[in-house]
Amino acid sequence: MMPYFVKKTHPSARTAHPHQSAGAILPKRIYFAPYQLAVMMAAWRRACVLCHQSLSVRGLICQACQASIPTQLPPVSVALNEAGGALRIFALSYYQHPMNALITQFKDHERIDALVALVALIRTLPKPLHCTADNTVIVPVPTTMSRMRERGFNPVLILAKYLAVHWGIPLWQGVLRQDGERHQRGLDRQARLQNPSADFYLAAPVPTRQVIIFDDVVTTGATLAAMAELIKGVQPQVRLLGICLAHGTAEFGLHTR
Repeated sequence: MMPYFVKKTHPSARTAHPHQSAGAILPKRIYFAPYQLAVMMAAWRRACVLCHQSLSVRGLICQACQASIPTQLPPVSVALNEAGGALRIFALSYYQHPMNALITQFKDHERIDALVALVALIRTLPKPLHCTADNTVIVPVPTTMSRMRERGFNPVLILAKYLAVHWGIPLWQGVLRQDGERHQRGLDRQARLQNPSADFYLAAPVPTRQVIIFDDVVTTGATLAAMAELIKGVQPQVRLLGICLAHGTAEFGLHTR
């Protein structure tokens, strides 16, 4: 899968800061890689990307498939031990069929049809109140260079780009991840809670008053909490919100608050 493309901006147009990494703030005008064409073609075909039945109107997913997937879940919260308080997390759906299969097919097998289905579901997410391009950025959970070399692409960043376009809110990649950390997959709950505490660091100050931290799947919430604690520890005035595609199931998951 090819990486995404963005329009280059003149260096003088960037915010000057001694610790800001090049291109930390992505421009609002984004040029997508060829997989964006798959989304456009799916919409043009007017067939549901899940059941493949014909659609009467242009779109990606039919009403029947949409109704079969639990959405608009109540928010959950994870405690912020270092910064105090809690991070509210809103999930698109539960990590159960078909969401779990779609996410796995895209992340592990680079299935474009699974990505198109996830994009269709992302387009159903309502934008949080009082979040605009002027006061909010979306921060995708970063990966490491070693993980990028292993996988070949960054699925969370790709999904975050579609969410950014859907909501009209820019991405910001000023939170980076240390190489050499243990991957969360396969760890038990206690290990997941302890694992990401020192994985992240800020490459530049957060440029807005509000931050939406985005991940594809939330299990314990430890990763989002670690990023939230990092940001709050440096800039306590920043408001934080978590967004993910899926968490738990209707019977087992994070506690609703």
